[in-house]
Amino acid sequence: MNNLRNVIGAKDFKRRVKAKLKQTNNDVKEEDLYFSQTATGYYMQYKPNYPETSNGDFIVSQDLNGSISIYGNDNALIPTVKHYENIEDFEKNL
Repeated sequence: MNNLRNVIGAKDFKRRVKAKLKQTNNDVKEEDLYFSQTATGYYMQYKPNYPETSNGDFIVSQDLNGSISIYGNDNALIPTVKHYENIEDFEKNL
């Protein structure tokens, strides 16, 4: 149960993920980021050619335990998946 302390709310997730993505890549624009929430967590999708798909599309998600995952290269034979313990790990190591 101690993992629950790593879970952040939707507002914090959106703010912190946007800030880190913009800091990491100057090409990431806020209007290309789409947020969604489901019963299993939060999602921030980057789609620069929305509604079309592109090789630049990726998703950052937070599960119910607070861990962060990035899914990208969906069209590749082996998609890219990166995992982080929590939001602080994501911010520090992206």
